[in-house]
Amino acid sequence: MKKKWFKNKALIDAITKTTRFKVIFFFVIIIALIGGLTDTPPRKELFTAILNYHSSFIFTVGFSLVFLLATLNTCLEFYANDTYLIRLKNKKKVLKHLIILVLQINGLLFLCYAIVYILVLNINMLDCYDTIPIFQYSIKSNIYSIFFAIRAYLLIMIFMVINTILFVILKENKTIIINLIYLLIFPIYDPLVAIHFRLLPWDYFSVINYGCFAKELKYSIFYILLLIIVSILLFIFATKKKTERKSL
Repeated sequence: MKKKWFKNKALIDAITKTTRFKVIFFFVIIIALIGGLTDTPPRKELFTAILNYHSSFIFTVGFSLVFLLATLNTCLEFYANDTYLIRLKNKKKVLKHLIILVLQINGLLFLCYAIVYILVLNINMLDCYDTIPIFQYSIKSNIYSIFFAIRAYLLIMIFMVINTILFVILKENKTIIINLIYLLIFPIYDPLVAIHFRLLPWDYFSVINYGCFAKELKYSIFYILLLIIVSILLFIFATKKKTERKSL
């Protein structure tokens, strides 16, 4: 990955200098600042604040939308770079390089978000590191927050890979429509106590009682693996599709 990163450095620099990326980066920082300054009345608790903010409807929709725009911007800039595309021999290599580039750009945005959010949150909640039990789980809020963050990161990255492949198959307009349908459906669904395995993606961005942490961990791993399989199948379909996407 280190070799790939430096290999794509010129393209990454070009993308991060675009006006669209700067606007996206601005909103990422704004979301981080809002989250970092959010309190948990009546008592300040850092880890509770992390869970409350990142499982909220507004954050989930806003964060998903920002990363979708970042992904689409990366795809558009990638296909606009004719000199780079000429060096790639076939559609499989084009899509593979595009996915790597999307992961790099989104990973950079996620890292910047995490740094700003954690820094501001720690300043806002200095010495507010008390932990509370999570449901009847055998772990407390600090450990669960780490688990929640890792799961959210993996899910966002996988969803953006899927969106990248959809971009190649369907182009940007249909990809945006599919994501808007997802974002519009989200608020009408209320995640209650989980009894069975959940197929709806937004369940895994919510704090839901699964009865025990082992069950939630098992379901989360299974769901991530399921999404990876979907990504692989879409990748195969996209590379086998006869119609080539034209440069934008």
